[in-house]
Amino acid sequence: MRTINPPSIDSIEFLHKAGKGLHETVKDKDGNDVENIRKTVYDDNKAALEAAYRNYDAKTTPIALEKLTPLWPNPKKMNGPVWQKRKGVYDLYDRERKFLSDLWESISCGANRKLIICPLCDERPVEDLDHYVPREVMPEYSVHVKNIIPTCHRCNNLKLNDWLDDKGERKIFNAYYDSLPTESAIVVDIEEDESSSLPRIVVKENPSIDMSVEANRRAVYTVGKLRLIFEVLQGSADDFFKDKCTFLKNQYRNNKKMLKGHTDKQVWESVKESITDTINDGGKDLHILIYKEICSSLVFEKWIMQF
Repeated sequence: MRTINPPSIDSIEFLHKAGKGLHETVKDKDGNDVENIRKTVYDDNKAALEAAYRNYDAKTTPIALEKLTPLWPNPKKMNGPVWQKRKGVYDLYDRERKFLSDLWESISCGANRKLIICPLCDERPVEDLDHYVPREVMPEYSVHVKNIIPTCHRCNNLKLNDWLDDKGERKIFNAYYDSLPTESAIVVDIEEDESSSLPRIVVKENPSIDMSVEANRRAVYTVGKLRLIFEVLQGSADDFFKDKCTFLKNQYRNNKKMLKGHTDKQVWESVKESITDTINDGGKDLHILIYKEICSSLVFEKWIMQF
């Protein structure tokens, strides 16, 4: 997971965009003109929504969104006045509306106009806009611009309405405002594989991560909730590791030819120097973990020295 910059758009101005262009009436399923609940609720509660949005903004730095309280608690009765208010603000969010399509264009693409990578899995391109504080929980924030975070469809679908634990503490990583964990939530190991000519890479939960650190607990929960290890990261690690095995094997052979008279260990150390340079250049967290494991693994050292 990684952090991304929140949009530099004023939340109140964005709320006002959501309130513009709403018609007084809409057609029902029979084609009759009926009251547009979205417009009525927006107009009648504009001041309360503005106050709520300022409150949300105040709880982003330092992040304390778990302290938000709903404007209208979830009612037990359908179609009552509270239900109508929640439904009205819930429906302000519609990806087909221009102000939201414009937002998508501004936050989903990088400088090269390509889709950015999902900040939760760090593997797949973004496809959705996730409501960090779920719409079903507090629909008043359905169009708060800092509550809408671009993610891939898979991560958005698995997160759903999950965000607080039983103690009321946040448990899902917020890519806009949370600090990254002080340690990686995952580790990788290189193991011998009797069924293959290559070693294998195994992605695991980090068993020694310090769970007394809030950011670490949140990262561990997010990885587990989104089933990242087995459904995303392991496959990505397999592909990357296989490619690097081929590349490093060829590099080892070439270095061995150039360094005649040197031991296999010395040749491998020369290859590891280039890997260290690559690590220092940065890159995906998963790739860096794999590079570091390659450099420290006796299994990999034994494998590559046979060439």
